[in-house]
Amino acid sequence: MDRVTAHRDYVTQVIRLMIWHVWDLANRPDPVPVSVSLDKNVGIMGQTSLFDGRNPANGLDPPIPEWEDLKSLLASQIESHRGDTGPLEAACWTILAPYIIPTLRVPDNRNRPYGCWEYDLPDDDPNCIDLHFRNAYRPESPFRDHWVGSALSL
Repeated sequence: MDRVTAHRDYVTQVIRLMIWHVWDLANRPDPVPVSVSLDKNVGIMGQTSLFDGRNPANGLDPPIPEWEDLKSLLASQIESHRGDTGPLEAACWTILAPYIIPTLRVPDNRNRPYGCWEYDLPDDDPNCIDLHFRNAYRPESPFRDHWVGSALSL
């Protein structure tokens, strides 16, 4: 599979997984409101053309009206859904695709200084570091050179 196809497939499936996660959080015994989850528990906005570099988990001041409208539309789908989430994921992807596909770019992370790792220093806690892992070698595995037979060689 070429890198463009692999990346598109990855984004499509990750967005569907994010929708499932939001639905799951909303349907737990101690539910998380869908509008909160869409900002704080998943990174859907960061995959869209509406993303301006700000993290919605930190609040958007000023807000992005198009994101608020899109979030409301997704919330209405998610809140009203019962049963198998496959149709919900497909419906939400249909809503999101026009905001994602036109700006979809295959990241070339192979020469990042820390490989698959990146970090953020949160403004609210100078003693904290947020670590993030992203497969810089997709569609290959970041561990492809470390496999010996069926065991991981460290």
